Order: sequence, then C-alpha cells, then structure tokens
Amino acid sequence: MCAHNTQGLHTQGNLMLATKQHAEKTIQFLATSNHFLPVVPDDSSSSEEELEIPPAKKPCVSKTTSLPSNSKQSKCRSTKASSNRKCQNKWEKESTWLEYNADIDGAFCKICRTSERSLERTGGVWTTTPFRNWKKAVEKMKAHSQTNTHIKAYQGTLSTQHSGSVVQQLQNVAEQDRRINQVAVKSFFRCAHFLARHRIPNTTNFDGLVDLVVSCGGEHLRNFLDQTGRNAVYTSHVAVVEFMESLGRWVEESILKRLNKAQYFSFMADECTDIATIDEMAVFVVGKMVYQ
Repeated sequence: MCAHNTQGLHTQGNLMLATKQHAEKTIQFLATSNHFLPVVPDDSSSSEEELEIPPAKKPCVSKTTSLPSNSKQSKCRSTKASSNRKCQNKWEKESTWLEYNADIDGAFCKICRTSERSLERTGGVWTTTPFRNWKKAVEKMKAHSQTNTHIKAYQGTLSTQHSGSVVQQLQNVAEQDRRINQVAVKSFFRCAHFLARHRIPNTTNFDGLVDLVVSCGGEHLRNFLDQTGRNAVYTSHVAVVEFMESLGRWVEESILKRLNKAQYFSFMADECTDIATIDEMAVFVVGKMVYQ
C-alpha cells in the first residue's frame, strides 16, 4: 500500500513537472511570436488621459493653386462682368473707333490717329494723350464722335478706302503719266524716222513736223508738250540728233541679229565724196536665211 502510494505520488509529481515545463514553453512562444496581441483591460473607469489620441493635422493646402492678385488683363476685353471695371467690352462694339491699350490703361481714337487729319493734332485727348477719365465715359465718347476733327477724319478714311491710299494714288498717277510719255516719245521717233527715210533735213524740219502732227489731231502729243513746256527742248537740234542716233543703233542691232541667224552672207562696200567734199563709205550686206 505504501509502495503503491509512493509510485502514485511520483507519477503525479512527474505530471505536474511536465505541465509546468509545457506552460513555460507556451508563455515563451507567445512572448516571442508576432501573433501576440496585448490584452486591453476592460476597465470602464479608465480616464481619457490614459488613452491619449494625437490631434489631427490640418490639411495641407497648396499655395500655388491661387492666382496672383495683381494679374493683368485688358479691361475692355474681359469676358467676366465686374462692377469695378473701368473700360467695358460693349463700348468697343458700340464705338468701332475706340482703341484700348491695357499697358497704359487708356483709350485712343484710331481714326483720328491714323488719318491725314492727324497732322493737325493739338496734343489733345484721344490722339496723343490717352483717355483715362472713365466717369461718364459714354457721354464723352459720344461728344468726341460729334466733333469736326473726328468727322473730317472719318470722311478721309472713307475716301481712302474707295480710292486707295496716298501711295497707291501716286503710283496710279505715275503709271498713267508713264504711259502717256511713252506714246509721246514714240511719236517723236516716228517723226525723226520719216525725215530720215525721205532724206529730208532733220534739224531744220523736225520742229515743224511735230507741230503739223499736233494740229492734225495728235492730242496725246499736245498734252505732253503742254505739261512739259518748250523748255524741255524735245524739238531742239540736240534732241533730233539723239533721236537719229537711237534709230541708227536700233537698225544696226536688228541687222546684226539677222546676220547671226544666216547660214552665210556677203557684203559690198563703196566710197565716194559728197557735196561737202567729205568721204563717205556705204556698206551693203546680203545674207541667206535658211529655215528648217
């Protein structure tokens, strides 16, 4: 009986020792394991000081999203209505002559500035000095549009649109004068060629022949002589000699062109003394033209 009890106690002691060792290993495993979860005590009497909650941070606002307050826009071309706007967009639609400059915050009259009336500027507003007094601006714009300076400038602009600019008008007049001069110069050459072809003394008969052409209906030649005047000496002896020399060069160049195109040519020269005892030589050239 004692032996049996002693064996039972020994077995019970071994079981308790094994249980203790198993408990220590379990605690050690839970302490080193990542799955260990702390136990929050269920104490309703715990104060809020023990569970401190960090204050929430303020939301971060980007400073670059806001537009600068000094952004510059053309007030007359602003699409948004504003109560403190000085120059309004509808003014430019109602007054087409209005020209607003946002850099200087002022308006000009583009008709008075660009028209020929701008030469009579007195340095007033709307021309050289910008208009900036926006109080009762509509009445002031209407008053400017009714001034004599603005009306004359507007009429000059309409005239320029119909007849072209001053430069264009001068070019048209110059082209018309050039054509008239060409017709008159051709008439002078025809008179000189007539005298030379009929072997008529040219220096003494050229002026009379020109007057005959004018009296027979040469209006273009009459207008040319009236505009230039006799001091232009288009009918003087010097002018006749220049006409003859020009005709001689033209005849010579035309003959040379024909000879250069000929397959072969021949020439004959003869010399004689004229009535003034001056030796004169005449050269005759005959060429054969070959056409394919």
